[in-house]
Amino acid sequence: VKGTFEDVLEDQFDEKIAGKIASELFSYYHSPKPYLVLDDGLESLQRIKEMKIKIGVISNFDNRLHDIIPSVGLSKFVDFIVTAEDAKSSKPEPEIFNFAAKKSKLSGLKPHEVLHIGDDMDKDYFGARNMGW
Repeated sequence: VKGTFEDVLEDQFDEKIAGKIASELFSYYHSPKPYLVLDDGLESLQRIKEMKIKIGVISNFDNRLHDIIPSVGLSKFVDFIVTAEDAKSSKPEPEIFNFAAKKSKLSGLKPHEVLHIGDDMDKDYFGARNMGW
């Protein structure tokens, strides 16, 4: 975060102020405050769980996500979480998808049995498609 401020502010960059802002932003995005869980999303997750389908989260976010998911009330729907920090890789790289497949503990999982839903065409859609998902 501080690097972004430094890039944007250039000669107006102040290390002390940027450090304070970066720390506050880091803490804020570690809390449930900035996140909104939509009712239709909850309904979809509930239906998927009722179908006995395993749900995982694969994210380029850092390990704060392991705290955020429970803090917004989603842990009862999620069987596993994989962050870029966990996998030491990020979408669309195949390593994060392979890491998630192993973390699912679904032995004999075939690529056509996996559905990946995301919001980024290159990172999510093409990353998963390159895995055969």
